[in-house]
Amino acid sequence: TNQWTESEYTIRWTRVITAVKGNRVYLDAPVAQSIESRYGGGHIEKYSQDRINGSGVENISFDCSYDESVIYNGHEVDECHAWQAVLVRAAEHCWIRNVTTRHMGYALADMGNSARCITVENCTSLCPVSAIQGARRYAYCCSAGAELCLVKNSTCDEDRHSFVTNGTARGPNVFTGCISTNGYEAIGPHWGYATATLYDGIQSDSNFEAQDGGNQGTGH
Repeated sequence: TNQWTESEYTIRWTRVITAVKGNRVYLDAPVAQSIESRYGGGHIEKYSQDRINGSGVENISFDCSYDESVIYNGHEVDECHAWQAVLVRAAEHCWIRNVTTRHMGYALADMGNSARCITVENCTSLCPVSAIQGARRYAYCCSAGAELCLVKNSTCDEDRHSFVTNGTARGPNVFTGCISTNGYEAIGPHWGYATATLYDGIQSDSNFEAQDGGNQGTGH
C-alpha cells in the first residue's frame, strides 16, 4: 500500500457561479476544502456535462434470488446475484424514495461519479447476502465524486458500513435521521479522502469512526 500523493487527489467540485463582485466569486454551495498552493492550488473553469435530471425511483421493492446453500460461518454468502439496487451516476436533482431492498450484495443506493443533488428518503435495506468482508454491504454510499447528496429517514440491517462515504466524496453530503441495526463495521468516511460530511441524528449499534486509517485494507 502506497500513501497518497497530491496528484492522485485532484478534487473537482461542480458549482454554479451566482455572482462575481470584484475578485470575489459567489457559488451556489460551499467548497469544503481550502484551496492552498501548498496542496497543489486550484482554479475555476467552465464546465458542462449532460446529466440525467429530475428523475426518480420510488415506491418499489427490489429482491433477488441467490444460492441459499452457500454458507460460511453460519452466514449466507453467495455473491452471484444483484449487487446494487440503484446506482446513480451522471445525474442531478434526482431521488430514491420509499424503496425497500432484500438480499443485495452491496447497496440499496450507491451515488458516485457526477451524482449531484440526489435525495434518498424513507428507504429500507434488509437481509444483505454476501461475504462479510471489504467492499460489501455499504447500504447507503456516497462514492467518489458524489456531492450535495442527502440520505434521510432511512434504515438498514446487517450491513457493514451502513451510511458511508467511499473514496473522494466531494461534499457537502448529509446523512440524517437514519437507523442502522446489527451492523458489522463502523459508520463514517471510508477508504479515501472525503470532505464535508454531516452525520445528524444517526442511531446505530455499531461504532462511528472518522479517522486516518493509514495502511489498513487497500489504504485508507
